[in-house]
Amino acid sequence: MKRNHNILLGTLLGLLMPFSVTAAEEEGATDLAAAITSGKATVSGRYRYEYVDQDNALKNAHASTLRLRLNYRTGQWKGWSAFAEFDHVFHVLIDDFNSGQDTSLNRDEYSVVADPKGSDLNQLYADLDPNDNWKYRFGRQRILLDNQRFVGGVGWRQNEQTYDALTLNTKAISNTALSYSYVNRVRRIFGQTVPAGKERLDGHLFNAKITINKAFSVTPYL
Repeated sequence: MKRNHNILLGTLLGLLMPFSVTAAEEEGATDLAAAITSGKATVSGRYRYEYVDQDNALKNAHASTLRLRLNYRTGQWKGWSAFAEFDHVFHVLIDDFNSGQDTSLNRDEYSVVADPKGSDLNQLYADLDPNDNWKYRFGRQRILLDNQRFVGGVGWRQNEQTYDALTLNTKAISNTALSYSYVNRVRRIFGQTVPAGKERLDGHLFNAKITINKAFSVTPYL
């Protein structure tokens, strides 16, 4: 887990470093430092109680969980900005459920509520916005396409699904919003301590929204 974090952090620093090195003037370096330190930090919490009563041999599940989220977005410097988001999920008082990663304490006797406890670097990415029509994103990120029927973050669960990816968004074509993502890894809702929690990919996502008029649009995807 630490190794993956270091790889992503190294990638982020690698993207930013060439620009900071070439900005030889002291004023340019000051602007970069100001962009990093003048960002916005946010702290939030989300509590949920979930009860599962299935028609099977498993015991009914009672899950009391709390997600604490901390994120930080830097200011912009020459079109570049960065974002980091850290989550921790707690099991609060009532934990009579199988979170999907429990292998002891008879958790398999209960129905599954897929909210495992633990910490996660949910997002860590760099953005490049050279102009109003183009946007590039590099790193661990949230990808939500349309109504999320096929690609989304499974936002109902406490541990969000995110993607290690490169994403390009453009509105350079009139009345058309195009999106392309190359996905290297999916970090799923089950936590990183079980095989089902992450999956390596060599995947490509294409999505377009073509606006016909104020009431209608067409969205092809691949």
